[in-house]
Amino acid sequence: AEYHDAWAQSLASNEISDEQKEFLREPYFKPPLYPYLLSGWYGIFGRTLWHVKLAQAVLGALGCVWIFLITRKIFGVAPAWFAAVLGAAYWPWVFFDAWLLNTELVIFLDLTTAWFLLEYWKIGSMWRLLAAGLTAGLSAVTWPTGLLVIVFLALWIGLTSSKKLPRRRRIAPIARFLILAAIPVLIVAARNQVVGRDTVLISSNGGINLYTGSHPQADGVSAVPTGIEWERLMRETDQAGDLQPSSASRYWRRKAWKHIKDSPTRYAALMLKRAVLFFNKAEPRNNIAQAYFLEQFPWLRMLAGFSLVGPLWFLGVGIWLIAMGKSRRNGAALMIGCWLCLAYVGARWVG
Repeated sequence: AEYHDAWAQSLASNEISDEQKEFLREPYFKPPLYPYLLSGWYGIFGRTLWHVKLAQAVLGALGCVWIFLITRKIFGVAPAWFAAVLGAAYWPWVFFDAWLLNTELVIFLDLTTAWFLLEYWKIGSMWRLLAAGLTAGLSAVTWPTGLLVIVFLALWIGLTSSKKLPRRRRIAPIARFLILAAIPVLIVAARNQVVGRDTVLISSNGGINLYTGSHPQADGVSAVPTGIEWERLMRETDQAGDLQPSSASRYWRRKAWKHIKDSPTRYAALMLKRAVLFFNKAEPRNNIAQAYFLEQFPWLRMLAGFSLVGPLWFLGVGIWLIAMGKSRRNGAALMIGCWLCLAYVGARWVG
């Protein structure tokens, strides 16, 4: 949150230090969309944090509207009201309204993408497919693991296309979706190349993020080191040589994959532990000790948690797949399964 705040202030300020100028000339270390939107807010309304938090709460409320519309389209009005109210009372979602993090923006963009794809799937509207591609691309420059989601969504579009169509007509929707999704990504990549003079697709923190979740001392729970441990990693990066951001990312990525290759059994055990923790009631901490705030604000504990929302989600998806026609069931299952796995792995352990 502090990193995003400082970045947004640098972008919005007319008077910036030489250190800030140097920072702004580098390739992005973290995904840029959220800090840029935050800087726009600072430029218009000033740096009043409670205004930002209120705006994020409104964005979360709009996400509940998307949940209502998506659920109504699939299950009907009564389940839609239930899902929307449950989303509004889901404490992790409420909790992240108050932090200068990209969580609310990613959720909103992903729900928007899901709505447009569902509309395309139902009525075949091409503009909805193009809108889904654009929002998926914006999500990727907010949360880069979304690039993998884009690939699987493209596969879903292909699998759910009518087999009666010629191959060229089945490929065309995939191409249109990918072209629109690529626009935000290519804009960011071009900026990194021109301004930062380095080949970085979106951000250069992917390598060290992978390492912090996969290094020899990884415990399967803690994802992001802080304080002394983070400073140690930064010193090691400096000692590795005068590396460009892309080279530094590759350095950490190679170290991570070397450990995975040398200790595949331990890595498999870590992944199994993470899969088990997915169904655990407690929320594993990333860079925020959520348990502390649950103790400080007991009313949060009165709201719904994953122990309630998770099983209901699986139940709803199961009912949907059973009710669907066989010709499209496999495509929907692929989309849902991959979206779940990538969101879980990317949000908690890699990104």
